[in-house]
Amino acid sequence: MQSLQAARSLTEAIVGMEPTSHYWLNVSRWLSEQQFEVVLVNPHLVKKNKENRDNTPSKSDKKDALVIADMVKNGHISFIRYAPEAYDLATEQLKTVETEIFALLDLQNRCWLSKELAPFHWPRFSVRLGI
Repeated sequence: MQSLQAARSLTEAIVGMEPTSHYWLNVSRWLSEQQFEVVLVNPHLVKKNKENRDNTPSKSDKKDALVIADMVKNGHISFIRYAPEAYDLATEQLKTVETEIFALLDLQNRCWLSKELAPFHWPRFSVRLGI
């Protein structure tokens, strides 16, 4: 990118990308660290613009790149707001709490089943349920 900028006497570059899946996150962070401005384009709009461009639903990386570049040029972009590390930590802790809650609910359900089925005391049935 920097060699292209130097060859054309450009001082700034804007990198546009489609935020599909999670792969764009690491690339966009690395580009931001390299002092490039990174923007996002809406994947739905990319698909619609691509179909309007040549009236075919065909897909290719070249075609996608041209459509994304055109959208960036025309200002159909969103700026990236990276979450702080505290947000990532809170998200991880929330996942842990959620997992523990599900484990406790599972245990509670097993205890309830064991209490409700105790009068019947069917050994084969309790073995199948793991009670």
